Amino acid sequence: MIEIDFGRWALKNNKFVFFLVAALVIGGIFSYIEMSKLEDPEIKVKQAMVVTTYPGASAHEVELEVTEPLELALRSIKGVDNINSRSMDDVSIIEVKLKHTVPDGEVEQTWDMLRRKINDTKGSLPSGANMPVVRDDFGDVFGMFYAITNDGYSEREMNKYIELLKREVQNIDGIAAVEVYGLQKECINIELLQEKMANLGVHPVEVIATLNGQNEATYSGYFLSGDHRIRVSVNDRYKNVDDISQLLLQGHEKDQLRLSDIASITMGVEEPVRNEMFFDGQKAYGFAVAALSGNDITKLGKLVDDKMEQMKETLLPTGIDFNKVFYQPERVEDALGDFLGNLMLSIAIVVVVLMFAMGFKSGVIIGTNLFVIVFGTFLVLNNFDGTLQRVSLGAFILAMGMLVDNAIVIIDGILVDKKRGLGRTAALTSVGKRTAMPLLGATLIAILAFYPIFLSPDTAGVYVRDLFIVLAVSLMLSWILSLTLVPIHAGFSLFSERRIMYKLKNKRGKKSNSAKQESSAEKEKEKEKIKEEEKDPFDTPSYRMLRKVLQWVLCHKTTSIAIAALLVAASLFSYQFLPQGFFPDMEYNQLYIEYKLPEGTKSETVKKDLKLLSEHLMEIDDVTHITTSIGATPTRYNLVRSVAIPSMSYGELIVDFKSPKAAVQSLEYIQNHLIEYYPQAYARVKRYNLMYEKFPVAVEFTGPDPTVLRNLTGQAQEIMSKNSNTVLETNDWEPKIPVVVVNYNQPAARSLGLSRKDIAISLLAATEGIPTGVFYDGRDRFNIYMKTVQEPGSPLRDLNNAQVFGMVPPFENLLNKETIVGLMNGS
Repeated sequence: MIEIDFGRWALKNNKFVFFLVAALVIGGIFSYIEMSKLEDPEIKVKQAMVVTTYPGASAHEVELEVTEPLELALRSIKGVDNINSRSMDDVSIIEVKLKHTVPDGEVEQTWDMLRRKINDTKGSLPSGANMPVVRDDFGDVFGMFYAITNDGYSEREMNKYIELLKREVQNIDGIAAVEVYGLQKECINIELLQEKMANLGVHPVEVIATLNGQNEATYSGYFLSGDHRIRVSVNDRYKNVDDISQLLLQGHEKDQLRLSDIASITMGVEEPVRNEMFFDGQKAYGFAVAALSGNDITKLGKLVDDKMEQMKETLLPTGIDFNKVFYQPERVEDALGDFLGNLMLSIAIVVVVLMFAMGFKSGVIIGTNLFVIVFGTFLVLNNFDGTLQRVSLGAFILAMGMLVDNAIVIIDGILVDKKRGLGRTAALTSVGKRTAMPLLGATLIAILAFYPIFLSPDTAGVYVRDLFIVLAVSLMLSWILSLTLVPIHAGFSLFSERRIMYKLKNKRGKKSNSAKQESSAEKEKEKEKIKEEEKDPFDTPSYRMLRKVLQWVLCHKTTSIAIAALLVAASLFSYQFLPQGFFPDMEYNQLYIEYKLPEGTKSETVKKDLKLLSEHLMEIDDVTHITTSIGATPTRYNLVRSVAIPSMSYGELIVDFKSPKAAVQSLEYIQNHLIEYYPQAYARVKRYNLMYEKFPVAVEFTGPDPTVLRNLTGQAQEIMSKNSNTVLETNDWEPKIPVVVVNYNQPAARSLGLSRKDIAISLLAATEGIPTGVFYDGRDRFNIYMKTVQEPGSPLRDLNNAQVFGMVPPFENLLNKETIVGLMNGS
């Protein structure tokens, strides 16, 4: 066996060893301060979404003409694991998930390939479909999430204030992105009065053409004047809403009319409203901040808070408040505080136990060694761009029991050699020389036991990869310090100079005159002490008991093996009763509720339901705040939560409690309340967990016939509902929704010079409004929508009365009013 005498080298170079230990401790302290601190390890979310709008198409048309061609192209991409698509009226949403084994370094390349495939396929999409939009930013975690409330400011004012705040926060070093949620986009609504248009002979197409021509930026060239080249600009673009109302039109007999004569022009918000947010029932705006990779979230949080408070005091008006919905810096600081407390407690437990088992001085030596290992690990991790988060911090606690093993072996060997009467140097170095390589082998085996975690290419493996890194670094440091620092420390603590000098005098036979005059009683007493040290160190009651147990086991082999087998069988049997779960639920004082009504439900209905629900939940004593989001998940403010597909029939509540315990205790009550009072909705209370799949158990049916698939889904749902252990059985099939179908009468329409597209555009004017231009007010951009109404502010209640017009102005004899009724009946 190879024997390396690390201990003797350390004793000879103890000053150098002390220097290295001081460097480890001091460097570790500064590294702990400087290291990036996060809540979770940074991982790539291997998911993207492809959204394609196809205005005017039914869900079935979207499926056949948009979704299927895109899916076919995406399936050929290497590394794709699963593709889920939803085809709805006017829009196709395709979720692409990569295999967990795709390396993080190849994820961005895969998304680039996805974009190229989409670009190659766009030529096969129908002409009415817009360019597919790819979203692959699901991995961005906006860990600083605020709800901004105000005291009655208009939407336009809040838009300006929040945009100013966004620019200032975005300029902070280390900030990756800032998202705003819940801001309503303002627009200009031009409501054309059908009766007045008909009476005054104004055609809607003329209004559209005049609007665009008046506000369009047109190049007018340059005028040469002597040595100067002067730019020519045509003035009189819109400066405000009043300018639009003064727009001149031509009516019957070339009469000059103003737009305000036939229309009502007002500022409003674009409809339908896509997303809204409320904080404790008050209108709010989500403000989410994401940090760049590798930054300390606790320091960034302080900078962001200071900047927002500074702006609140200097640039923003009174009445605007910032409320923290989810604030990762505080959670990280709490986790670090808990870690330090647990670390100190772990070291204290280890030291106290070892004090009882091996003596006070031995416990102090091993505890000091453990302290140096922890801070030395911080130093190494910082130099290799490591981070402090829940996995790396947990690894320290997990490793605590293993980190003392090497030191215990060395200390125990030193004590044994000391009792055997070996000299100081021999006692301090002999055990290290004998056991250095065996201890290295044991340390490497412990490290390699966690090596598969480091090699695992899937997402879970990447998430817990720091577990192996921390264990490997700390265990190797424990081996090195046990062979070097422990012998030096033991030399100071376990060997007294008086006893050493006395032994040296006895061995060399150099007795002074004063020693010869010592009383025989004192000599005998000292001899007894030395004799006590030099007797068999294993001749103690505990070792004698252990020896008897080993002898019994060796003499009763069959019985011993049977007992061991019985214990293994009992363990395997008991395993089924343990709660199963790779990742536990997070100990947060917050829950979130997903609330989904059938597709086609108005967002106002979702808002009303969630308002009633939040008012009821606020009556619970342990509930402190409730954040309401309408239309979508406000942002991915946390890595360990699911993100819903945006929908006007979706909403969610983020509920804060006084403590994590209160949140857990309230979960069952809230879920039962949802089932009882909101049976029409899919409503589910969820805790935060990294395994954020929507359902723990799911069944998928595939096939070409939608009717058969729907029937199979219903049967499976019925079977699941009969199981007493299941709740919220649901499926991906949305219920059928009503559709107003206008039967196009081609002969009647063609006789009037109207196409199918003309009718569709006329109906758009009678419902949501036709986008007819853009109005700029400085940086602000407002879309202009033209609607046909019977009275100002009162949309058409009967589409049969909607006026139909062609996008090409008809001849004089075709200027009479036509309605949907006439074109449907052919009259």
